[in-house]
Amino acid sequence: MASLRLILTTCVTVLALGVVPTAGAITNGSPDGDDHPYVVAVGQILPNGGRGAFCSGTLVSPTVVLTAAHCGLLSPTSAPSGQTFLVFRASVFNTVAPVPGTFTPHPGFCVACPGAPEGFGANDLAVIQLAAPLPGPYAKLPRADRVAKKFDKLKQLTMVGFGFTEAGTFGTRMKAKAQAVVSDQFNDFLFLPSPTKSKFGAACRGDSGGANLTGRTLVAVNSIGDSECNGPSYSYRLDSASARSFLSKYVDLKGNEGNDDDERDDGDG
Repeated sequence: MASLRLILTTCVTVLALGVVPTAGAITNGSPDGDDHPYVVAVGQILPNGGRGAFCSGTLVSPTVVLTAAHCGLLSPTSAPSGQTFLVFRASVFNTVAPVPGTFTPHPGFCVACPGAPEGFGANDLAVIQLAAPLPGPYAKLPRADRVAKKFDKLKQLTMVGFGFTEAGTFGTRMKAKAQAVVSDQFNDFLFLPSPTKSKFGAACRGDSGGANLTGRTLVAVNSIGDSECNGPSYSYRLDSASARSFLSKYVDLKGNEGNDDDERDDGDG
């Protein structure tokens, strides 16, 4: 099995340079079309004005996008608040004008700290506060401890992100079914095993911060994955006390929580 590392892999400069990256979209995925319009592409603006990490995110209110904290890394251990990110709300990221936003990581984000998969980042969650609102629909948030109860055993979810595809089609929103269970070693994370059937997928480059969904409820964000994009991977849960405490500063948790109908995976997002 290949070693785990960032799904992001490196701070790519595709946004600035038009570089065509190597293949790396969600394994066994298919184009999402308009099924999950609240899943967006996000791009980091570096302090020198250059472009850095290309990731995925999810719109949960008119002005708030959730993504992974490690998408804002400016060094191996630092992802400071206040960075500018560009948010692209389209099924292909470069077909619309981006909206800028301000990046804030979870205050407990910490690389190589206890409680993180493979010595990676604990509390791998961040918000991007947009300078201008984007129209809905928006993803819902899980109820407190709901993910822990729903994924106490291996269950199915939908993975959505903007991982890179073949030349000329990079930055296309892709989706795939995947299996997940609450990690017995890292309780704030879902563990997504390597796909056992062709109908299941795995996250890859550019899918960091992307959505793990049941219906339209965002249960977790992609955090760290296999270097060969074939699993296993981990995603940071949004129902934990730590995640909810952070998110409550930016969104109305009660007003944005999904109900049973929102969690129903009917195949159309």
